[in-house]
Amino acid sequence: MTRIGKGRGIYDNIRKCLQYLLAGNTAEILVMLVAILAGWPIPLLPLQILWINLVTDGLPALALAADPVDPGVLSRPPRRRADSFLDREFCFRLLGIGLMSAGVTLAAFAWGLFVVRDVAVARSLAFSTLVCEELLRSLGVRSLDHPLWRNPAPPNRWLLGVIPVSLLIQIVLHETPALHGPFGTRPMDLTTTACVFLLGSVPLLVLEFAKLRRRPSRIAAGHSPACD
Repeated sequence: MTRIGKGRGIYDNIRKCLQYLLAGNTAEILVMLVAILAGWPIPLLPLQILWINLVTDGLPALALAADPVDPGVLSRPPRRRADSFLDREFCFRLLGIGLMSAGVTLAAFAWGLFVVRDVAVARSLAFSTLVCEELLRSLGVRSLDHPLWRNPAPPNRWLLGVIPVSLLIQIVLHETPALHGPFGTRPMDLTTTACVFLLGSVPLLVLEFAKLRRRPSRIAAGHSPACD
């Protein structure tokens, strides 16, 4: 790999990390804002937000920073000097991901609040749904155009290790009584855990489906199937 290829790979990874982290932060802000405007209790406790920002988002972001370079990185034309790092596509994608992430989190919170009628359970469901969404979505951030099963870049072993470990830690937070107070979690049965996982996977599935629809048009327009 030449210096130009490595430089493009570093640029791509910075862009991936920034979009991943900002989209997660946007989702958290929207969750809190919508709940306040609706007159609901606060969906996420301060320690839960801190946990998401430092652990749930932090570890995948570090793994994405070391993401292997796309083999086709040198096949795309150079970026124009006038191109902005935070271009329109970047901002629209960030907002769209934030809205989807906030939507599934608020859906879990509303179910606990109005169906189960327990604020503590509602917060616990919202917390784990957002954590699950963030972890799963990190898989799709690796490429903006290639679906997961067609990504030509080598597997990111760090990311593949971080995700199951983080999910396991999240289960421990729910199943350890001593942690229920500080983290505001509650035990979840197998059915509830599966529902949280499926709900948290919705943004990733939508993004992957969108890649299949937009990839031919991007290639026809002269874009490489990699991060711009």
